[in-house]
Amino acid sequence: GVAGTKYTVTPSISVLEEVKRRGLKKVAVVGVPCQIHAVRKAEAYSSELLSSLGEIVILIGIFCMENFGHRALKEIVEGRLGVKLEDVVKFNIDKGRFFAHTKSGEERSIAVKDVSMLARHACHYCPDLTNELADISVGSIGSSKGWSTVLVRTKKGEEVFEGAVKEGYVTANPLSDTSMELLQKLARGKRRRNLEALNERAREGKYTTLLI
Repeated sequence: GVAGTKYTVTPSISVLEEVKRRGLKKVAVVGVPCQIHAVRKAEAYSSELLSSLGEIVILIGIFCMENFGHRALKEIVEGRLGVKLEDVVKFNIDKGRFFAHTKSGEERSIAVKDVSMLARHACHYCPDLTNELADISVGSIGSSKGWSTVLVRTKKGEEVFEGAVKEGYVTANPLSDTSMELLQKLARGKRRRNLEALNERAREGKYTTLLI
C-alpha cells in the first residue's frame, strides 16, 4: 500500500456508525479540517447525534491545503506524471511541488499550482489549513524529514500528547521560530484566498455554510 499521506478523500467519519455497532470505546478520530469541523458541529448542535456515533475521546487533525477525489488523483498521477497509480508507494507535497514515488524508486513531480484546479470544489472555500478545531493538529509543514509538526490546542490534547511523550511513544522537540512563521504565513494565505472566494460567491448570490 501507499505509505504516508494519501491526497484523496476518505469517508472516515462514516465509520463511526460501525464503531457504535461494535460497541467500541475510546475512539480517536483522525481527519482533515472539514471532517473535524463536522464532529465539532455534532458536539455543538446535536449531542444525541454524536452519542449515537460512539464515544469519541480525542480529535486529531491533519494539516490540509486541499484534497482530491480519486479520479482527480488518478489524473494527476497517470495523466500528468505518467505513472500507474498502483505503482506509487509514497506521495509528498514539498516546496510547492506534488511528488509521487514509485516501487522502482523513481520520483515524479509537478507544481501544485498546476493541479490545484483538480482539487475538490469545496476545498477552494475552506479557510482552515492547520485544523484549528482539533485537540491536536499534525502535519509536515515546518518540520524536517522524518518529523511532524504538532500543535496542541486543547487541555485534552495536552494530556494525551504529554502522556505519549512520557511513555516514550513520541519524541518531542520545540518548533523553531522560523518553522512557526512559515506555518502561520501559509495558514494566513489559505484563509485570505479562500475567504475572498467565499465573498465572491456571496456577491454572486451563492452561499456556503462554514464553521470557522
